[in-house]
Amino acid sequence: MIKRFRIIAICLAVLFFTILGGFHPPIHSADSIPPSEQAFSGELKNGVREIDVFAYKYGFFPNPLVVKYGEKVKLHMTAMDVPHGIHISEFNVNQMLPRGVVKTIEFTPYQKGEFMVHCSVYCGPNHGKQKTRLIVR
Repeated sequence: MIKRFRIIAICLAVLFFTILGGFHPPIHSADSIPPSEQAFSGELKNGVREIDVFAYKYGFFPNPLVVKYGEKVKLHMTAMDVPHGIHISEFNVNQMLPRGVVKTIEFTPYQKGEFMVHCSVYCGPNHGKQKTRLIVR
């Protein structure tokens, strides 16, 4: 019964995203974020920067990802429509993301700058354009 419910839920989600023309990420008001955190993505929880990241054809949300130098990062990654992947070579990150499954990726950035984040699993004809930036301040 639970398996049938999951299949129905996934089918409805795919239909919903197809009708909308793709995934449209949530918009948050800057008023709901403390001023000290507005410069960084996600939330700081117990000294760890936790960021919910969504992969979809052909992008990532949030875009860009902004983190603090030396602060442990946990990316809670979800592929919204088809399998995707995430690759950040400078931080030895390369993870496949099955559709609808949350994968947690942990790393600590010890290099400041801007780094390209790529989809590492072929997801369609514009796969090569699926990128975002990781900014380490």
